[in-house]
Amino acid sequence: MSELPPPYPAWPVGGGVLGALIRTHDWAATPLGPLQSWPAALRTLVDLVVHSPLPMAVLWGPDLIQVYNDSYAAICGARHPHALGQPHRPTWPELQDFISSVYPDVLRGETRVFNRKRLVVERSGAPEEMWVDLSYSPAWAEGEVRGIVKTALDVTADVRATKALLLNDERFRTFAGASIVYRMNADWTRMHRLEGQGVPADTAAASSTWLGDYVHPEDQPGVSRAIAQAIRTRGVFEHEHRVRLADGTSGWTLSRAVPLLALDGTIREWFGTAVDITARKQRELRQAALLGLGDRLRMVNNADEAAAIASEVVGATLGVTQAGFGRINAVAATTRVVRDWRAGPAVPSMVGVHPFRHYGSYYADLQRGEVVAIADVRTDPRTAAHWDVFQTLAVRALLNVPVLDASGAVGVFLAQQDRPRAWAADEIAFVRGVADRTWAEMARIDAAKALRALNLQLEQLAEESAAERDRMWRLSGDIMLVTRAEGPIAAVNPTWRAILGWEEQELVGANLFDLVHPDDLAPTQGALSALDDDGRLAPNFQNRYRHRDGSYRWIAWNASRSDDLVVAVGRDVTLEREHAAALLDTEEKLRQSLKMEAVGQLTGGLAHDFNNLLASIGGSLELLALRVRSNKLDDLDRFVGIAQGAVRRAAALTHRLLAFSRRQPLDARALDPAGLVDGMLDLVRRTIGPAITLEVEHAPGLWPTLVDPNQLENALLNLCINARDAMPDGGRLRIALANSVLDAGQAARSELTAGDYVLLSVSDTGTGMAPEVLAKAFDPFYTTKPIGQGTGLGLSMIYGFARQSGGHVSAESAPGRGTAVHMLLPRHLGAAQAAPSAPAAVAAERPAAVRILLVDDEAPLRGLMAEALSQQGHRVVQAGDAAAALRLLGTGAPVDLMVTDIGLAGGMNGRQLAEAARLARPGLKVLFITGYAEARLVEHGSFDPGTGLMVKPFPLDALARRVAQMTTQVIAQTNAQAAAQSADL
Repeated sequence: MSELPPPYPAWPVGGGVLGALIRTHDWAATPLGPLQSWPAALRTLVDLVVHSPLPMAVLWGPDLIQVYNDSYAAICGARHPHALGQPHRPTWPELQDFISSVYPDVLRGETRVFNRKRLVVERSGAPEEMWVDLSYSPAWAEGEVRGIVKTALDVTADVRATKALLLNDERFRTFAGASIVYRMNADWTRMHRLEGQGVPADTAAASSTWLGDYVHPEDQPGVSRAIAQAIRTRGVFEHEHRVRLADGTSGWTLSRAVPLLALDGTIREWFGTAVDITARKQRELRQAALLGLGDRLRMVNNADEAAAIASEVVGATLGVTQAGFGRINAVAATTRVVRDWRAGPAVPSMVGVHPFRHYGSYYADLQRGEVVAIADVRTDPRTAAHWDVFQTLAVRALLNVPVLDASGAVGVFLAQQDRPRAWAADEIAFVRGVADRTWAEMARIDAAKALRALNLQLEQLAEESAAERDRMWRLSGDIMLVTRAEGPIAAVNPTWRAILGWEEQELVGANLFDLVHPDDLAPTQGALSALDDDGRLAPNFQNRYRHRDGSYRWIAWNASRSDDLVVAVGRDVTLEREHAAALLDTEEKLRQSLKMEAVGQLTGGLAHDFNNLLASIGGSLELLALRVRSNKLDDLDRFVGIAQGAVRRAAALTHRLLAFSRRQPLDARALDPAGLVDGMLDLVRRTIGPAITLEVEHAPGLWPTLVDPNQLENALLNLCINARDAMPDGGRLRIALANSVLDAGQAARSELTAGDYVLLSVSDTGTGMAPEVLAKAFDPFYTTKPIGQGTGLGLSMIYGFARQSGGHVSAESAPGRGTAVHMLLPRHLGAAQAAPSAPAAVAAERPAAVRILLVDDEAPLRGLMAEALSQQGHRVVQAGDAAAALRLLGTGAPVDLMVTDIGLAGGMNGRQLAEAARLARPGLKVLFITGYAEARLVEHGSFDPGTGLMVKPFPLDALARRVAQMTTQVIAQTNAQAAAQSADL
């Protein structure tokens, strides 16, 4: 299949409205495929169709996909433009009977023609009667019929006019009065020896003059027979024939005459019209010439003979003086014509080599693929200076149509006239079609010639190759084998003895599978029976074969199968596999060493920070105990504050570790990232100080995202603090939000899936980072800050949070040029939720008491929480595991709120407990608490409505506030239900 050369040009060139539609149509979605993959034969036919003024269509391929021109679109009516690129048969369901009777003949290579064919079609939604002149010709490509070329000329108006003539004599007279009227009465009768038919003789205009001087001599017999038939049947005379024109040339006319009968039934007179159909006949002749050209070209095996046939077709069809096909030598800027066609022996021949510079300045136009059509070489500025050359060649008008490939113009079709001639667009399109088809056939012939030469070379090399194969069989360092698929060995080469110790006579006739290691026997048999479609073994298939000494060697095979024989070449890879195994063992040890080093760095950092925190807590407790024993109670709050501060720092450290490990429980919400950033601006400004300018940029139409808003706020604040610390002398901090669409390549580099994301960027104009520092920026416990000013978990926490949320974080920096951190978060396709109200919004007054079921397997902590909630006035019932909680719920005891740890012991976790509890008590409020939760326990990211989440450790007063917030919702819901019941009563 020939493809258009890159870069793919806009094709087809011109062609009106349908040409433009063809260029922009989504052909990849049709069986024809993209335009650049269309075969040359199809492109030639399409060029012919779109430049033809006749209604024409190409029906291509098994489905007869339709490609048509502007005139044919008018016949399609409402079916256009949907019909373009669609199968032909479903497009015209009402014509199935007619199509089924015609198309099989055409697809077998026959041409079918129908004149004045009556059809009933639905072009505008309702059946309508029309008459069409139809022509169906087979479209050949590569020696077979690949489609149909259809011409459909709507002659409905002509048929209806003729019917009107026959039905109404007066309407005919009116029509004839506006046409060329022929009165051929007695002379027609005498000419056909029908004088006794009652035709008046005095109205005659000599038939010999009309027939002999006006009608072309070759068409006179046919016209004469048609006249006789009309007189004999008293029917309408209608005939297409050539006539002599006033300027001496020939044209085509459609002559029609209607007999007017006397009362006795004899012919009184004839009235008729003559319509000039020269243009239509010329188009039909050109189409027929193109179709006939293809048939003739397929019969030749010589490129020069193909050029001669094409030259004859162009010359005879267009009536030019000379025609020929030349190959272009781009280096010398010449064209070489081997065979040409001339209108007569006196016309000079074009055969020879012609430098373009001898004929004018139009060679550059040909190289650009432009047609050169010159009506008068004597006056055209491109050729006027060379008039003397053209005069000796008897050329006054010329047409050059280039043939292109990827390198430019490689050939040119030449048509020349000995008088001035304006070249019509359809004439140029015809020559282009001839040129393209001829070049394609010449290329085929050249390729076949080269293939024959190659075959001769291959035959000469075959004997040499056979001898070479025999040497390779004997001298190869790989083992070679010929065996049957069932296992009997037919032949082996001497290398078997060197690698496996076996002699040839020991192996020939033995079964190959007897040598295969028992563990490899089934895969080997399966591989041989499942050779792929091209008869080859899967690449690098390896199995073990028994050495003569009883050991086994690994062999890597390449094999192919032909009928029942398998030919294989095997390479001993035993040492390679041993080396590979040793290398894998070494790599595994190295990975283990690096893992232990990373664990050591992590545990070392943890030990350092927690030892400091434990020292603060332990020291505070010791001093508290000492003061209490000494009954010195005046300064206890200071030591309590120190211990609580250490606990808060420890909690922050564990949160960062969980974020880094991607194990922190996330309460993901659909939120508007721009709203979250705007809500933090006052806090950010207070944090960075007045010396730093803050810039915020939101892209329009920002998408919502699905993340934990608290964690996102912490991440953004951490990034702003890092930027502040990098600008001790002031600078500019920029926060930007934008939508981002990652393609497959971009997503793979970030270990994400392709799709839509929201990009949050924080950039500064600070000191920046060196490459070695940037490489470790997201490592845990790595920091460039002084001791005591950072744990080194900030960026690693942000990285873990982003990855756990389905996103990614990256950084770019350079010393002295600042730093930019980019966080990608997944787009949420739903609407963003309003920001949840803060716990501080709960009324300060003491909340009403509710009934709480508290579930936690850590008894001391459960007791502390129960005590704190009881002090708030709530009634608290405790359970140590999910089973105990379900038993309490099963008693029917009233419960307004369940507070449960997620990570419960006993086989059922907190999430499962909540689901079971809500089956029994729909709408039950649940507050989850957790210190560490595996991803499977919080896997959906967000919790159900009516639930909350708190992360351990937390202050007991924070628990009380969260419970108060949720119990307020419970009481409001209860009051609303009571009000509704009262209204019903």
